[in-house]
Amino acid sequence: MQEKDASPPGFLPGFQHFATQAIRAGQEPEQWTSRAVVPPISLATTFKQGAPGQHSGFEYSRSGNPTRNCLEKAVATLDGAKYSLAFASGLAATVTITHLLKAGDHIICMDDVYGGTGTYFREVASAFGLKVSFVDCSKTKLLEAAITPETKLVWTETPTNPILKMVDIEACAHIVHKHGDIILVVDNTFMSACFQRPLALGADICMCSATKYVNGHSDVVMGLVSLNSDSLHSRLRFLQEEHSPVNTRLQPCKTRESTQPSCAGTPDLWEDNKCLVF
Repeated sequence: MQEKDASPPGFLPGFQHFATQAIRAGQEPEQWTSRAVVPPISLATTFKQGAPGQHSGFEYSRSGNPTRNCLEKAVATLDGAKYSLAFASGLAATVTITHLLKAGDHIICMDDVYGGTGTYFREVASAFGLKVSFVDCSKTKLLEAAITPETKLVWTETPTNPILKMVDIEACAHIVHKHGDIILVVDNTFMSACFQRPLALGADICMCSATKYVNGHSDVVMGLVSLNSDSLHSRLRFLQEEHSPVNTRLQPCKTRESTQPSCAGTPDLWEDNKCLVF
């Protein structure tokens, strides 16, 4: 049995059974008539319906398919979330989240972020009428001072890319949620669910570019979004389907997280395990 990690003062305890969850969540053989122990790759674009509008969980692969469903269940478990959504890239996830807003809304973005994120907010989102302020959210007084009645989204990274600034997620969540209906997003790309779970610290949405450490082998481009809110999930799932920012390429990959023994009690059991991503 994996023992509970002893944590230094000031640190949260380690995540229990991470290795087991990484190779089992969403992959239960009982979900398949064949009882296959490895989730099959679903190549179908369309699924048979009993009657118009009466499907068995899937209708068109843009909306979802069994393979992507397995991945999203696994990611939700690792992030400690109720829901997870997979996208074609980290920026596809970013764009979809931003589409929760409307022209005139205000975004506060961490002043040091992944280059693609900064470019999107500066060059694209602002052209569609969104107001964007870049603020050093590692200094919570600056964050609070930047919030206006029009602020609807706060976007942070921690550690940041590339300067590695550290943001106190819990402190930011406390400030943001005092001001009403503002969504706090944390880009968790550098830490991954292996070392940090932003939702447990008060974030509304946890996103990451799975292209980086979650995959770790430079052979998959993908974005992941995890959350607990039913209403936000419903809106993002609709946008995921209608905007279609999803990956239509299937291939096997290994997870880099399996090579990080500090987050898993039995990494030798799964270091060479292959999972299927969509």
